[in-house]
Amino acid sequence: MMQNHEQTAQWHLEHSRLATQIAYRDPRQSWLSALNCAIARFRTVRILCMHSIGTEALRQLRNELAFHLIKISCWWDIDFCSCATLGLGRTALLGYASEHASSNMEDEALLDVLSKQDYMHRGARDHILVIAQETELPFTALYGIDGGKSFRFGWVGEDGKPHWSETSYNDFIGAWISSRLMASQQDAERFKQDEWIFARREHGQASIWHRRHFHMLDNPCILRSYVGADAQYLSCRSTLGKIEFERIVNGLAFRIAEEAFRLDLSIRNLLKQDNALPASLKTSMLIKQRARQHVRANVDVPQQAECNSMLNQLSAC
Repeated sequence: MMQNHEQTAQWHLEHSRLATQIAYRDPRQSWLSALNCAIARFRTVRILCMHSIGTEALRQLRNELAFHLIKISCWWDIDFCSCATLGLGRTALLGYASEHASSNMEDEALLDVLSKQDYMHRGARDHILVIAQETELPFTALYGIDGGKSFRFGWVGEDGKPHWSETSYNDFIGAWISSRLMASQQDAERFKQDEWIFARREHGQASIWHRRHFHMLDNPCILRSYVGADAQYLSCRSTLGKIEFERIVNGLAFRIAEEAFRLDLSIRNLLKQDNALPASLKTSMLIKQRARQHVRANVDVPQQAECNSMLNQLSAC
């Protein structure tokens, strides 16, 4: 048993450094994959730290993972309750994250603006921490978080000084989309304005689902939620909107599959219990296919085998 723990610890020390694995500045990448990975890795590493093999390196990794859990939930505006999800109060999670941030100036500044704000003018919209810069647009784009913990978009003017839009956003993606809308006014060939107008609207719809992600885990109306999300997915006209809603729909399909498995029912028989969807083989097969796509794209790698095993045992008809 001790040897297994040591092997697991070594694996995490080699594979669970998330700073280079999570694409915070590319909203098209999966926030859900990042979140699921951070939750799974934190749970395991925290348990390892409680055993005699809990080395300083493991404790540092635990603290780093705690920081990423807080960053992910704020970056994508997810209503994340560490007590319900991890059995750990937010104060304790913040304590771990603070230990990590104490040795990393950039992470310390970000954690401060998202929590205690010892270095920020609390609530001040004109006090902004710059968190990212982008030079691939027709201008140099800036992204920041203000004293009200809102994301902001700005640019470097001809005078070399930062200028900030008055609009604030609940998540990074909102600010990122605004930079594309501004770019479309200067380079319509590369940045199609209609694409980003639709993306802004569709992300606004998707962000409601993102925020309620954990509320959906015990949702008794999961089939109706799936129908609603699928309708929104089919109406999407932007690439970003389609990416976001496909992820939402696939996640809900996996929840349906889990519920059918828990009740020892086929997917089709589960559908017969509710009139939200036609209880057809085609619908059942599509749900199972989407559930597999969710596992492949959004479930942490060490847990995929267990999820696929569940789906293999689950009948569509």
